This record gives sequence, structure tokens and C-alpha cells, in this order.
Amino acid sequence: LVNGSKGICTGYSSDVPCYDLGEVIRAVRARVQGQPSDGGGWVPSWRGFKGSVTIVTNPKTNKRNAVTQGLVRKLRDNVYEITELPITMCQQDLKNKLEALSEGKRGEVPVKDYKEYNTVDEIRVLVEFRSGVASEVSDVVRVLGLTDSIKLSNMHAFNSEGRITKYDSPEAILDEYIPVRRALYVKRKEHLIGALTEKARALHEQAVFVRALCDGKLVVSRRPDEEVEKNIVALGVRRERVGELLAMSIRSQTESKVAALEAKVEEAERELA
Repeated sequence: LVNGSKGICTGYSSDVPCYDLGEVIRAVRARVQGQPSDGGGWVPSWRGFKGSVTIVTNPKTNKRNAVTQGLVRKLRDNVYEITELPITMCQQDLKNKLEALSEGKRGEVPVKDYKEYNTVDEIRVLVEFRSGVASEVSDVVRVLGLTDSIKLSNMHAFNSEGRITKYDSPEAILDEYIPVRRALYVKRKEHLIGALTEKARALHEQAVFVRALCDGKLVVSRRPDEEVEKNIVALGVRRERVGELLAMSIRSQTESKVAALEAKVEEAERELA
């Protein structure tokens, strides 16, 4: 919905225009909070577009189109400045059209002259028409075709089951997307909590083990493996972790290591809180 999409394939085509990011965010928040829909009044939006966007509904089919129009300003009689093009038109399209309208016998072609002052980010074209061709901005829009129409009733996308589905509005896409995504967020949260809980427990067991070694409450040298394992389990350490803890280097069995481990345990518990 933010980036839009357009394509064609066997049996169907798809036109999903761009919509304003802020509007999408507000709609998502409203649905998460259980608020009602705004009734399908979304208007396509393109970042940086300075022209106009008008929603037109066909009274017979009730289908909606978004009509975008470029930006034209009258400088003086027969001379106009174009500073924006409709969404589907590029600078080369306009140039080709101006070339076609300026070729022919002098005094008969609609376009008398034009000059381009375009940059990478901005368009600025000055067009001088033959007298009587364009007396108003609307005439320029008509002659140069500075409008286009984008379908709003041809949105196809994959649904939650991976099937191509036609959606009648951007709200319908959100209604399909949000429950699925929200369920995945719940699973992700459960996974993160489980992983953090395991991390906190493992750090706690390691800290208990090293503390017992430092305090002399646990002796492992020159003792049978069974007795050492029994003593470590008695500290609250899981049996399957005994081998891992015994494999720790001697350098890890210091007071500073205990303090560092205990700090990590506190940090993990704060994250879980």
C-alpha cells in the first residue's frame, strides 16, 4: 500500500496505487484498537508529487479511478510553465509529445516553441502555443494530455493462504493482513520471551556454579564425577548443563566473573519484567 504495485499476468492484472504512509499507520492503529473503518475514503498519494489527485466514480459500474493532473501555470498569453506531470508520464513522454505537436508547417502546428529547464529532481518546461490553441490552463492540459487515470478497483494480491485475491479497497487489504501479522507478532513475542527466559536461567546457573567454586562450597578436583554432578545439581543447576559448566576455563572462575554474570542475570530479568 505504501510502495504500490502494478503488473499483468495470465488471466488477471493488478493496480495497487501508492498511499500515504501516515494514513496507512493510522488505519492500522485504528483496526488494532478496534475502531471502525473510515468508509473507504482513501486517496492515493505519491511522495513529492505536486499535482492534483481527484477520485472519480463511474455511476454505472460504481468503480473508482484516481485521476492525476500535472501542474501548469500561465505566464502570459500563449505561454505556459509546466512544473509537474501526471504520475504515469515521464519527461521523455512530454518531450515526445511536444516534438510531435511542433512538427509540420509553420503557422499550423499547435506548439510554436518550447524550452526545457529540467533537473534530476524537478521538471520545468516553458511552452509557447500558436495563437488560439490554448487560452486557458485547461486547454494546455487537454492538448498535452497532462492527466491520467489509475484504477482503484483492480487490486490483486496474495492472501494469507498464498492465493491471488482481488481486493475492492486498501482497507480490505489491511483487514486481510492485520490478523495474520498480529498472530505472527504474538508467536514472535512468545519465542523472544522463551529465549530470554532460557538465557536468564543459564546465566543464573553459571553464576551460582562459579560463586560456589569461589566461596569454596563446591570442590571438583580429585573427586568422583558422580559426587561432583550431585553437588552441582543440588545448587539448582539442571543436570544437562553440568558438563558444560565443568568445561569452563579456570580463568572464568573468579570473583570478577561472578560479578559480571550476576549483572547479566539482572539485566536479563529486567528485560523480562
